[in-house]
Amino acid sequence: MKRSIALFFLLCLCACGGRQEHLLSGKTMGTTYHIKVVAGRGFDAAAVQARVEACLEQVNQSMSTFRPDSEISRFNALRAADTPLAISADFLSVMRTAQEIYRLTDGAWDGTVDPLVNLWGFGKDGPLRRLPTAEAVERARQAVGFDLIAIDAGRLSAGAFDSRMSALLEALAAEPAARLPGTRRLANRARAAAEGVTITPALHEEIRALIDRPA
Repeated sequence: MKRSIALFFLLCLCACGGRQEHLLSGKTMGTTYHIKVVAGRGFDAAAVQARVEACLEQVNQSMSTFRPDSEISRFNALRAADTPLAISADFLSVMRTAQEIYRLTDGAWDGTVDPLVNLWGFGKDGPLRRLPTAEAVERARQAVGFDLIAIDAGRLSAGAFDSRMSALLEALAAEPAARLPGTRRLANRARAAAEGVTITPALHEEIRALIDRPA
């Protein structure tokens, strides 16, 4: 009997000090989220939920197209192709992943198709009222293509990328028998600009033969 009572109290102590399931939930991005956490008695549910909310808010502020001041909305609002935009590390990660998927699929997946999506009535502009003209489709296509987006490594690294690349190129150029791509072409171009281009008799005959060849 004493052993049974002792075992009962031991089980009660283990249950009181054991791990429990905590449910965190809330609203975000037009839907809801639900998180289950199994943790001990020291678990601070309010603090963890505050961190979750802060993380979701950060994602929203970066990637929500429903917020006019979000990173992606400011990016989409750019009108000139050469306008720079400073972005966060998270936004950069998404852009580089999208760029890689675009490359791997040879453009079959393209994250820049929003102008065409809207034109055909599937975007935020609402349903299609009339078929777009061929000219409108062509104008929209001119604004589509992930290869139109440039990621400037120099700006992202605050100049470190340029300095490291310069040091690397100088080290390569200093190696015996090393030649950087384009070095010979640039040297020939500079010599031609200074001294003119020499055409040998043999080359002149080849050019004349090409000109005189029947079409």
